[in-house]
Amino acid sequence: MQDGNERAASAGVAQEHPQRSLADAILELIKVQGLKPGERLPTEFEIARILQVSRPKAREALRELESLGVVRSRQGSGRVLLDRRHHTLSALLGPALDHTPGDILDALAVRQVIEVGFLSAAMNAADSATIAEMRRAIDGMRERAARGEPFPEEDRQFHEALFDGVGNHLLTTLLETFWGMFESVDLDVLRHRENPEDTIRHHENIADAVERGDFPVARFHLETHFYDSVESLRDFVVRHPTGMADEEGQQWPTA
Repeated sequence: MQDGNERAASAGVAQEHPQRSLADAILELIKVQGLKPGERLPTEFEIARILQVSRPKAREALRELESLGVVRSRQGSGRVLLDRRHHTLSALLGPALDHTPGDILDALAVRQVIEVGFLSAAMNAADSATIAEMRRAIDGMRERAARGEPFPEEDRQFHEALFDGVGNHLLTTLLETFWGMFESVDLDVLRHRENPEDTIRHHENIADAVERGDFPVARFHLETHFYDSVESLRDFVVRHPTGMADEEGQQWPTA
């Protein structure tokens, strides 16, 4: 049963983010209530009351979560929260429940395999406009680095420019989904192990190699670029395997 504070927090879930879908609001409610896999969700009536929606709308949103493998309806016991083994790809990479450091690490490893695997096709499709866009992103990185700022948006622009020419819509969608997931990472928690200049240099070397058509060099610097983030995440997972607050009291960010 919820105490007064929990009820107050739950009641504000929908109002805090009016643009979000009702299914997302239910996921937020699950987080607010601290439910664990295997535990029972509030009833349709309770969810409708807390989120101030009709019961049919609550039922429809719950069925959406069932289709994503996030919850399951059990005869006689209502709906229960499922663990990640049952989640669909959309739920695993989307804004479902909290992403642990391990989830982010898994996603980054998959993204690395995808980008390296498509690098040859991307280089074959690259033209002068591609190179120019990559170099504009690098210029943006340098401007931010000079101000002591991180440059995740410029990093994303660089990779989007590199792979857009492949013309594979599934690839584009997957990479966009990965970037959306990584945008949740708190930059104060996940710090680059490299000097920003080294990170920028890797991007410059990739762009130079793509322009020359030198696949081995481009692949080397692309994989080295991934190494930084992977090692930073691994360090965090070792220190906080459950995503608990770090030594400065910061929580692992949610997606």
